Amino acid sequence: MDKGNITQDDRDYLKVLGTLIYDYEQQHEKMPTLKGVALLQGLLEESNLEPQDLVSILESESILLDFINGKRQLIER
Repeated sequence: MDKGNITQDDRDYLKVLGTLIYDYEQQHEKMPTLKGVALLQGLLEESNLEPQDLVSILESESILLDFINGKRQLIER
C-alpha cells in the first residue's frame, strides 16, 4: 500500500486478506463489552489521555469527577 500505485491483483489480495483477518477475529478475538465508566476509562487509556483532558468537553472538573466516581451516569445512545 505504501508504493502508491497498486495493481488490481494487489487490491484483490488485500481484500481477501482483510476478509480472512476479519473472519478470524470474529471467531477468536471477542471484543469486550464495556459500558459507562469502564468504557470511558478504556478510551482514555487507549488514547493516552488523562481524565483532566476531558474537562474542556464536560465543562467542569466536578462533572468529570462525578462520572468517574459513579455519581453521575453517562447517557448511552
